[in-house]
Amino acid sequence: MDHCYPERKQLNHSTPGWVEGPEYIITICCQYRRFNSLCHHTVGRIILNSSKFLNNKGIWQCELLMLMPDHIHLLTSFSGIKDMEAVITLWKRWIAVHTTVKFQRGFFDHRLRSVYSSCEKWDYINLNPVRRGLVHDPLAWPYRWTQKDLNLR
Repeated sequence: MDHCYPERKQLNHSTPGWVEGPEYIITICCQYRRFNSLCHHTVGRIILNSSKFLNNKGIWQCELLMLMPDHIHLLTSFSGIKDMEAVITLWKRWIAVHTTVKFQRGFFDHRLRSVYSSCEKWDYINLNPVRRGLVHDPLAWPYRWTQKDLNLR
């Protein structure tokens, strides 16, 4: 039987020029869903350290980074001179080269338009490991890092 699948559309990740310092929720999925590609000590440390590097270079300002077994959530903003799509693409490539993780093509992003929306997404990300039954308390999840963890001081 010959299946005809629609062509996958590319998302437009550009931000309108009048928006200053937009904050995003970004989801990056692994190629193999329902398989633990990310939540391993070594992989987690590599991702954490690369995120710290991007934060401290001012490439992005990540407020929350959450690894789930088969995807990554970020709450972050980008400096005005950096292209979000290019940064995420290079970051994914860097992680793939330094680990065994294989990612799906592209990523999902949503620009947050209010403090309320930011708080709502923060709660959504935080409760991810609880909803999946991995922990009872989101603060106990070892693959959750906030801005305090991501800045070298």
